Amino acid sequence: MEHNNLTEDQQVIYQTALRYMDVGFKVFPLEKGGKIPLKYSNGVKDASNLATQAERWFVKRYPGHNIGVATSSEYFVVDIDGKNNGFASWRQLIGVFNGGNEYDTFTVSTGSGNGKHIYFRNTTGMEIRNSANKVAEGIDIRGDGGYVVSAMSHGEKAKYTPSGKLHNIADAPQFLLDIIAHNNTSSATELTDEQKNKLLADESIDKMQETGRNDLLIRLAGVMRNRNKGEAFIKKALLLFNQEMFDPPLPLQEVQSVTTSIMKYDASIERMLKTTFTEKTVKDSLRPQEDTYVNPFMQGSFLERWVTYSQTRNDAPPVYHELTGLLVLTSITYHVNLFSNFFPDGLSTNFYAVLVGDSGRGRKSTVIKFAKEMIEALDASTLMPDHSSPEGFMQALARNSGRSSIRLSDEFSDELDELLNKKYMSGLKSLYKTLYSSKKYVNERHSKMVSGTRIADEDKIEGAHLSIMGAATETLLQSLTHKDAVDGFLGRFLICFPSYYPPKRSMVLGRAKDSPEWNALYTHAKNVRDWCLLHENNIEIDISQTNNDKFFDFQSELEGKHVVVHRYFTMALKFAMLIELSSGVPDTNILRLSDHSCDIALHIARKYMLDAEYFVTQIGGKSEWEQKIERQIERVSKMLQENRELARSQISGKLKYGVKDMDTIQRTLIDRDLIEIADIGTKGRKKELWKWINTNEN
Repeated sequence: MEHNNLTEDQQVIYQTALRYMDVGFKVFPLEKGGKIPLKYSNGVKDASNLATQAERWFVKRYPGHNIGVATSSEYFVVDIDGKNNGFASWRQLIGVFNGGNEYDTFTVSTGSGNGKHIYFRNTTGMEIRNSANKVAEGIDIRGDGGYVVSAMSHGEKAKYTPSGKLHNIADAPQFLLDIIAHNNTSSATELTDEQKNKLLADESIDKMQETGRNDLLIRLAGVMRNRNKGEAFIKKALLLFNQEMFDPPLPLQEVQSVTTSIMKYDASIERMLKTTFTEKTVKDSLRPQEDTYVNPFMQGSFLERWVTYSQTRNDAPPVYHELTGLLVLTSITYHVNLFSNFFPDGLSTNFYAVLVGDSGRGRKSTVIKFAKEMIEALDASTLMPDHSSPEGFMQALARNSGRSSIRLSDEFSDELDELLNKKYMSGLKSLYKTLYSSKKYVNERHSKMVSGTRIADEDKIEGAHLSIMGAATETLLQSLTHKDAVDGFLGRFLICFPSYYPPKRSMVLGRAKDSPEWNALYTHAKNVRDWCLLHENNIEIDISQTNNDKFFDFQSELEGKHVVVHRYFTMALKFAMLIELSSGVPDTNILRLSDHSCDIALHIARKYMLDAEYFVTQIGGKSEWEQKIERQIERVSKMLQENRELARSQISGKLKYGVKDMDTIQRTLIDRDLIEIADIGTKGRKKELWKWINTNEN
């Protein structure tokens, strides 16, 4: 049956779902162009072989969405992963057991181009369980409770392409059934009843809601990995925990992804993760104390080598070395931008950070100076004047248009106090806020006479890429109020409180520039810089659907938290780009963000998110007036979310708010990037229109 309301592609998807059903498969909808079940669905548990249900899904509700095909003991799939030598393993198997000949059965080449699904029928009645790498390296089995993406669905590079006839599915070869039977009876990777009970016995964890589920699974996986448990054991444990403890459970694919990711890291990864994810209350766990530091970056990458070497030059907290290494990279990556519907003008790699620590102990100035030396060696023109008036700084930025601009400050506490409280610094504060996410800025300066005419001079900043790093002591907290934390300015800064200070040691003699380690770091960074310059504004960022979902899950995680951390979503994306470039530059202009880069970027963002939340708890509380304004802002925001745009007079009239309060609400909403203002009306009776533009909404 054809539906005229569907496009040709949507019609193909719908007809494909029906064909799978005709053979005996059950199907269910996946995300459009992805492998993951729809959010808040039950995934493969929803699978159906009813034609009416297929019409409901693929015609009425989710036309054009990818199809998930439920596998079983009767119809199972050999899932070959070419990236992990799956094709070589399969050729070896059929070479031994079938004379090197492929089996005459229905197959599907995956949309990535790196895999294949080989369909088999099992007529023996034997149970076919899901497994990973147990048949051979790079070969998984999708059986009871599993699923694969159907033919004609959309992948990363192309459609899932079928070969052969769907109704021509061959009986499974005996050697394959024998291997599966052996794995089924093996107890090495099975969970005992005692292990199951122990895993589920934690009374501190009730049926958990969506927030934090993925993080907890990562933590559990890290614990088991640290105890030398194998991949199959960890996967079974996580699947059990997911099913019994989460309401609703995570999609199967996400659980599998956690297992795969955790196995890529050294066993000591749990030491890194345990300092971030905790079941205690936020306030109790905001500043976890560690007795060591685990370098999270890929071995041999610029950041891993930078952190390692920088720690030998001074005894600053390791998190300072992380941030200064990222700062070096952002100074040379001003051509790198992530373009999307959320960032139509591009999301660049620049960031703002404040290193907060004890005076004389933290080595804040020392570690910033170390990074400054490397930035200066790579491109001295990126460094902005240490001390200048707001006007002078704006002019310096205007002269540096189209490249990186790095602002470093050893005494950022005093500067921050002036930015927040001195009227003459308001222009610089506004500049910082604008250039965090915008690449253009125009500043009108004092009027001057030209040919007898008084005109205003101006500084035009084009292609801005401003990064700021300052050093401050905890006395900074004494001069701040809650109002400062929520006005949208401090929310642009990553606040770094070290939880671990290494032991003090004697001075390191000799200049860093004279060492082979320094020269190797310089060469590595120069290669990144040269790649960015080679491709200039033609760099494309490629991110998989799975990793894209991870970031937007993190964004959802931030929604219920303090406004000071709402921009950590964009910070995490910026870090992912920098971490990927740290691992090496590609041969083309396409920068693909790997699972490792995305996972570590999110880990780092979550770590500094805790620091920011701790920061908020240490500053002054809200006054009664601030509390009142916050309540008013909440009411206005709700109105605008419902209506998307309203005249200011409509809002004040309905809520009975005075001019002073409306002015405060307007400034605050603009500072938080929640609204923009437009003029409506004519003939001198113009009104202000407030438009809701909150980019944190999905």
